[in-house]
Amino acid sequence: MARDPNKPTVPTRFPDTTPPLPSGDYSYTVELVGTIQNQLGRLTQAVETLTKELTEVRKKVDRLSHIVYAAGVVGTIIVVIVGFAANKIADAVIASIKASGH
Repeated sequence: MARDPNKPTVPTRFPDTTPPLPSGDYSYTVELVGTIQNQLGRLTQAVETLTKELTEVRKKVDRLSHIVYAAGVVGTIIVVIVGFAANKIADAVIASIKASGH
């Protein structure tokens, strides 16, 4: 029996039963969601910890930059004072050498 290719094919019989529904055992899905929530909680805690540590590190770096700046200022002041004192000592030595007649 040959079929006519130009004729639409319509099923003459339909299934008597409906396809089976899921069994209702969602234990794997529940376990998977629980695991994901657990990992998300850990990640959230890690981000919060890193944020707190970053804040502390920023405070330390800020304090250290102030210390370095202050050390530079104090060092400059000391160099100026030592230079001024060395100049005065050199002037006194030269004046005493001139006064002694050499």
